[in-house]
Amino acid sequence: MPLNIFFGRTGAGVEKLRRVLMAYSRRNPAVGYCQGMNLITSTLLLVHADEEEAFWVLAAIIERILPEEFFSPSLLSSRACPLVLLDYVKDLMPKLSAHLSELGVDLAAICFSWFLSLFTDCLPVETLFRVWDVFMVDGVDVLFRVAFAILRINEQELMRCSSIPAVYVALESLPNRMWEADKLLQVEAELRSTIVHADIAKRRQAHIDRLRECMA
Repeated sequence: MPLNIFFGRTGAGVEKLRRVLMAYSRRNPAVGYCQGMNLITSTLLLVHADEEEAFWVLAAIIERILPEEFFSPSLLSSRACPLVLLDYVKDLMPKLSAHLSELGVDLAAICFSWFLSLFTDCLPVETLFRVWDVFMVDGVDVLFRVAFAILRINEQELMRCSSIPAVYVALESLPNRMWEADKLLQVEAELRSTIVHADIAKRRQAHIDRLRECMA
């Protein structure tokens, strides 16, 4: 966050961020430090001025809310998440899926950072905090429904893209324009009967197993 005064060159947040991340790496050596954790932790520090509070919320997110191996060195669980999203796009938005496939767009690769950063790298902060409110209560399933909702709300704009660069530019900018948090969360709520926990977990585990096979 180079443009945020709290995390600028001499900002007080830089040392706080370093201390929280170092402390967590010592608490959980199996995870240590992983890309994405810096954005999540810096966002927590904007909410919790006390770095110890930010530390314990980070620990709760990683150890209680997110699935195992989400931030492990292999990133198995987090790498599986956009693949699950891709499954749902194929099943529930077949026209968009076919259009992106025809263009040769790797949607899973583009959306990977959405999951790894818990949307801190793409949503406006006001919308992000609303999404995190629901995420803290209802867990990781919210990430899949929010990601799908972003695509559904912007489906027509993505359908008008006629090249890979156009899709990449659109998917880079569309989440940044999600200022209407009520609309996004309304779509997320409507998806709760379709994108459900048991099915998400089953699909995620299937992709994790395939990724393990590829690594072997």
